Amino acid sequence: MTQPVSVLADTTFVAVNVHAGDSAFQCKLHAHTTVTALLPQLREQFAGSVHSEGTVHAYLTAERVEWALEAGPMRKRLDPEITLAEAQIAPGADLYLTHRTRTESYPVLRDDVAEGAAEVSRRLFAVLDGRDTRRLAAAALPPAVAAVGAIGIADVLSGNAAARWPVVGVLAALAVMCATIAGVLSRARDEFDDVSASLCVCAYLATAGAALAGVPRSLGIWHLATVGAAVATMVVALWSVTANKPAGLHVGAAAVSACAVLVGALHIILPVSSQAAAAQMVFLSLVVIVCAVQFSRGVGRVLVNYIPTTGEPVIRRSEQTVAAVSRRSTSGVAIEAMLNQEARVITTLKALIGMVAGAGMALVAAAAAGGYFTSNYEWHMFALVGSASVATVAIGRGLVIRAAAVPLMVAGPLAATAYLAGRAVSPHQADPVVLIAGAAPLMLFVLLSTLWAIRAQSMHSPLDKRRLERVAVLAVVAVFPLLVLIMDGWSKVRNR
Repeated sequence: MTQPVSVLADTTFVAVNVHAGDSAFQCKLHAHTTVTALLPQLREQFAGSVHSEGTVHAYLTAERVEWALEAGPMRKRLDPEITLAEAQIAPGADLYLTHRTRTESYPVLRDDVAEGAAEVSRRLFAVLDGRDTRRLAAAALPPAVAAVGAIGIADVLSGNAAARWPVVGVLAALAVMCATIAGVLSRARDEFDDVSASLCVCAYLATAGAALAGVPRSLGIWHLATVGAAVATMVVALWSVTANKPAGLHVGAAAVSACAVLVGALHIILPVSSQAAAAQMVFLSLVVIVCAVQFSRGVGRVLVNYIPTTGEPVIRRSEQTVAAVSRRSTSGVAIEAMLNQEARVITTLKALIGMVAGAGMALVAAAAAGGYFTSNYEWHMFALVGSASVATVAIGRGLVIRAAAVPLMVAGPLAATAYLAGRAVSPHQADPVVLIAGAAPLMLFVLLSTLWAIRAQSMHSPLDKRRLERVAVLAVVAVFPLLVLIMDGWSKVRNR
């Protein structure tokens, strides 16, 4: 007699759990279809049922990989050419959809030479995009403004007095326009910070050019003081309208302009020669470099906790303890300080970078001017610039931040080189012994520094940095008496 057969029994499909990545899917698979044919269907179905931004979707859509099915707790890899029935996969079994990177990659064959060249260029070289063009435009603005200002200033200084005030008016209007646009961009569009910084540089250049052309005198200390005062005024305006963005640029411009104003004010009280004014700029630039860390902390409003030394009490009676704080007071100030601490530290570091970079450039320019205007006290000026160069390199080597250390380590040797170049082209005859005495140590110093850089010699302990600080302090101490001698200070005091 024939046995009854249930028509509801499904012997063609097998219900399994398929694991892909960190997810599992329940589905029925055809028992008599090969694994090779099931793999693309599983990937397509599972990828369509998960979020397109998730890790599972990325796992299922991976390219240049070899896919496989694994079964059982031992993760036995199934032969791609067999079926689930032949592999004896029971209902409810766990299958694992896995992939592995191909050990051999084949080059893409292209018949079109142009398409292949485009593919290679995209893979090996960066493509020009909107950000690059914006950076090019931002980099081209300051040289353009400098060129326009140089043409007008050269016309005025050549003796064309009628062009003085038109040039001053054009440059002043250009400075106001650049400052206004920079203020709007810095507050409204954060992605245009580079353009805003470029416009700030243009405003400073136009302001300096207008001040330089507006002084109806021959070039001298009055031009330096006027340019410094005008740039300082523009610093105050841009600091306000741009919310001190970028901090490094504004702080650096403020430091250089303050040095120029101090030299001009000192000249009113105690008139000196151009050589002495250049020596004063060297000294003030060195003071800014030495005190840059403290000044930048003040700009960023970062307070350093007081660390008691040996013998001092850890807790002072005048200090307010946590228990003494009123319970009715809120912690809003403390919370705001914690949230703003990172921004303040970033502002402080940017101010430090801008300050040392600006002071380094001022040091190089002052050294070149000192070499050009030197007529007396030649060895004193040589020793002053040499001491300033040594102190600058020592301070820069002790800094941790690369963006702050590199300008100082470059400005030190460059200041000595600028002084020697100024002496070489000076209308006053230079002592050959001075040139030789300056060039030989400079070459030796650069050679030793190059060897040290090739060896990648690093600071091993804070003691090394302390030694560099002592060298810098000794160099700074040696600069002040030399400055007094160059200014004829001893003779003026003695004559009184």
